[in-house]
Amino acid sequence: MLRSWHENIVHYTTAVNGNFGVRLMTEDLDALLRGPDAVADLQQLLDRHLVLVLAPQKEMTKPTFGTLAFGLGFPHERRHRSFGPPGANGTQVAGYEFVADYGAAAKPVPQTAREPSYIEGLHYDSISAYSMQANFHVPETTPNLWCDMRSAYRELPTALRTIVDTHCALHAVVPSPRTPLTGFPEFDASAARRHALVIKHPRTSEPLLYLPKNPASQIEGMPEDEGRSVLRELWECVSKNAARYEARIQHNELVVWDGLGTVHTNPAYPRDRDRTVWFLVVPGKSSAVEPYFTDPSSTARTTA
Repeated sequence: MLRSWHENIVHYTTAVNGNFGVRLMTEDLDALLRGPDAVADLQQLLDRHLVLVLAPQKEMTKPTFGTLAFGLGFPHERRHRSFGPPGANGTQVAGYEFVADYGAAAKPVPQTAREPSYIEGLHYDSISAYSMQANFHVPETTPNLWCDMRSAYRELPTALRTIVDTHCALHAVVPSPRTPLTGFPEFDASAARRHALVIKHPRTSEPLLYLPKNPASQIEGMPEDEGRSVLRELWECVSKNAARYEARIQHNELVVWDGLGTVHTNPAYPRDRDRTVWFLVVPGKSSAVEPYFTDPSSTARTTA
């Protein structure tokens, strides 16, 4: 248990899994955010723990959610733009239209089986700084999962560590979030994006494993089948790494997670009950990732 720096407002913070994930309980999130250094302090927690769960007792509002988003870097000039559906009741708050509500009114349960969207498995929300999600009155579902890509890199077996230190991946196109993995496009060299397999965290400069989501992606300089086999093995290492946080986002809880330091799942909710889910992505300062090594393909290397 860690004593908070705002002891008059915050009850306590608790580390979830060693150095990965932290839970913070407070009476009033809006009051907490009015502190002069509150957002900077929360960002320091995120730099250290990568996943931050905020559990206020007072009901959150979209302005409170949006205030934290602005503090974390969401562009003020986009405040009136809508980035998603308005939710079950269609309500918008002036100046906070960018806070999308991915909830919905209850619908009959489909009679046919549904193929899961790829976002129900581990993935990134593009190249971003943070993602934010708040839940209200949602039905219980499979827990969300976050995995630490710092630890995933550190704990790689030596042979895989050598590969990721010295190679780039060619990322095949990733389609819309509703697409199942079986609907992903094949590899197209003209549309693929080249990124190092080890990147630098934009704030802390720590090394992060960075993997393509499309199974058709390739590792530059390796035969296609071999490279794809290595990528599958790397994703398997991520999913089995001990630095993971698994939890259901409860009513009136807000989770903020690092966009590049983590991969995460978004479990589907049962459709037969109303649900309210606020979500947004805080873009990074750059639309590109920075390689951790100056030239990953120059010479073979191992790191301590």
